[in-house]
Amino acid sequence: MYANNSVYGGVTGWDAFEPALTRAEEMDADTIFRCATDIPEEWYEGDRDGLTRLVEAITGGVRSFED
Repeated sequence: MYANNSVYGGVTGWDAFEPALTRAEEMDADTIFRCATDIPEEWYEGDRDGLTRLVEAITGGVRSFED
C-alpha cells in the first residue's frame, strides 16, 4: 500500500490491480522467497525472522532464506 491515498483514486474494484494481482497469487513458494531476499534490510528493520515468518504465512510452508 502506498501512503498517499490519492494514487488509488481510480480504483473501483479488484480488477484495477490486474494483472499484477493474478501474477502474485500464482507465484510459487520459491519465487516468493527469492523476491523476499531482494527486499532491502532497512524495510524490515533487520528482522529476518519476522520476514521469514511473513513469507511462510504467505506460502503456507517452511523454508529458510539460506536454502
